[in-house]
Amino acid sequence: MSTTSPRAEEDAKETVKPIFITLKVMDQEDRRIRHTIRMADKLQVVMDMYYTKAPEVTYGTGTFLFDGIRLKGDMTPMGLEMVDGDTVDFFPVMIGGGGFFQCNLLPSSH
Repeated sequence: MSTTSPRAEEDAKETVKPIFITLKVMDQEDRRIRHTIRMADKLQVVMDMYYTKAPEVTYGTGTFLFDGIRLKGDMTPMGLEMVDGDTVDFFPVMIGGGGFFQCNLLPSSH
């Protein structure tokens, strides 16, 4: 016979965290790639899967963000408190944009 009440058993089931979650990677081209991962697995697995499923994107040429945090391959969903269905954003590396603006502050000597 169980000594715990049915309510206590139900509460215990609600607090058990899932072992697996499915994350969605979304990029600027509106590609959505889903991958199921263990909570303790490194996020490098998700990053590698994105590059595999988006062959037109060169490996290592972007940044992955989750809730404004730049992801690194050794991070885990558990460490970031991710939940099933969370979205990771992919941004390609932008080269340029700063431009060189030359301004002549001295009066011309004409």
